[in-house]
Amino acid sequence: MKPELKKILANLHRYNQEHMAERTFGLSESVVYDALVYAPSYTPYKLKMDGRFKMTELPAAGYCASWLVEKDDLKIAWVRTATCASNLLDYLLLCAELKFRKLIFIGSAGALKPGLELGDVCTPVYSIAGTMANAYLKDCLKDYVLFEKVEPDAEYVNSVIELAKEKGFDLKKASVFCTDSIVMEYTHLEEIRSFETDLIEMETATLYEVGKLMEVPTVALLVVSDNSATGVPLIGRTEEQQNKYHHARTTVLPDMIEQIAKAKEKMSMNHQEYFHKLFPGFFEREYIRNMGEESVYEELIMDLHAFSAEDHKLVYPEGITFGMYEGEMEPLHAAVAEVDESWVQYFQKGNRIYCAFDGDKVVSFCMLSDFGVYEEKKIGGPGCVGTIPSYRKQGIGLKMVQNATEILKADGYDISHIHYTGVGPWYAHLGYEVILRWNGKGFVD
Repeated sequence: MKPELKKILANLHRYNQEHMAERTFGLSESVVYDALVYAPSYTPYKLKMDGRFKMTELPAAGYCASWLVEKDDLKIAWVRTATCASNLLDYLLLCAELKFRKLIFIGSAGALKPGLELGDVCTPVYSIAGTMANAYLKDCLKDYVLFEKVEPDAEYVNSVIELAKEKGFDLKKASVFCTDSIVMEYTHLEEIRSFETDLIEMETATLYEVGKLMEVPTVALLVVSDNSATGVPLIGRTEEQQNKYHHARTTVLPDMIEQIAKAKEKMSMNHQEYFHKLFPGFFEREYIRNMGEESVYEELIMDLHAFSAEDHKLVYPEGITFGMYEGEMEPLHAAVAEVDESWVQYFQKGNRIYCAFDGDKVVSFCMLSDFGVYEEKKIGGPGCVGTIPSYRKQGIGLKMVQNATEILKADGYDISHIHYTGVGPWYAHLGYEVILRWNGKGFVD
């Protein structure tokens, strides 16, 4: 999250209790959710999601409601509040105490132009903030200029539109005017039309500002509920119109929520800057400088929020077991020396060491390393990975690394990093991706 949001939470906690999201919605701060769905007035039952997801209603406070929506390894936090931007501002800022990979807004919108039909599903390319809630996100309230234009991350919006196409859905781009009042919008309708937006609703201008503060991929899915330009009312639809609206809510929205939550995002970072932060002075080390240019090594990473062992089924011999090493160091050192004697010095009591065993015998091993923090992401990784020669090429080492990666994820790490390896393709079998290659002279293409 951005420093501004940290300050907002610090001010909130100064005058109130901490853990307010957990108290308000019953959602756990220790869980990393694949997505947070913020849905004014919408429950997962309203979208008929109970037939395909496991849904657990949580103990929410006040006028709110919340659910844990699960399918296979997918965990979605669902929050329902009342409509309007000020409600969204308060409750979504509380959710900044939680951990989630995506933010998905679900709502309805009225069309202002003839080209949009009831039941169309749209996503904003920009929202005009005709609301006062956004003023409170400024450093000074007097700095706020009404009707400012708020834009989402266009690249991410386009990626969601591509996901929709893959499912056979037409997710339309639309511009939005955000209003503070549904009743009074009709009195000011012609003035609102002068902004030349396609839709009108209440929350997305505030949603995208909060999403930027959270630094979480954010998208809004809006179902057209009426059209003042063509005379399609909010209440009193034809059967055909109602069927299309129902299809959008009970088929398109649930499918899109699942696809967005499942989609793996490419991590955005400056890889060389990241490397120097984790390993300062690396290329000044004498043994690195003395390497020949022909020796090229790789750095690989994995986004642990997107990692699932179920994506990579591995085969290894029966009778092999895995676990943290808790025995005497001598047998472990003997196994390490079979692979690389220079590594023995790194395997000492107090270090986190994960191994594969054949009975009591160590046959494969690795260190679970903590590399620190980069841009608020916790970095760890398996290091000094080795399998003794007589047990190689049986899938044992790969399964051990997969298990070690799962442990890092369970321990709250965001990124798993493989440092200084010459076998990048081997780690790629688990989903690790090469980000840098280097030799004794520095980075290479």
